[in-house]
Amino acid sequence: GPWLGAGLALTADVLGQLLSGGMPWLGFCISTVLYGLSYGIFYKREKRVLPLALLIILQAVIIDAILGSVWFYHYMGTPFLGALSMRALDAVCMIPVKVITLKYTWKYIGERIKNDLS
Repeated sequence: GPWLGAGLALTADVLGQLLSGGMPWLGFCISTVLYGLSYGIFYKREKRVLPLALLIILQAVIIDAILGSVWFYHYMGTPFLGALSMRALDAVCMIPVKVITLKYTWKYIGERIKNDLS
């Protein structure tokens, strides 16, 4: 579910930062939690391409482009509009990649997980 997704995403983010020698930063942790929440909410629904594409578009706009730019502005002093333009371009390019990858991941791996849990 959403809370398990958020908790696992946060745990993975914090452990990844610590193991790589860095320190977790609150802004990026918030984005990670939002990703986990949104995937957890989506996972409980029927896995069709249109809702998946809408989820990924919302993530690209809100989490990647807007929040990511805010975090880079506060964390590194990067000008907001400069960060926004680069992160928006990256987010738009990644939408089809994420849709295709997640569609097939949920189709094959998600069914196995669902069968194992039932």
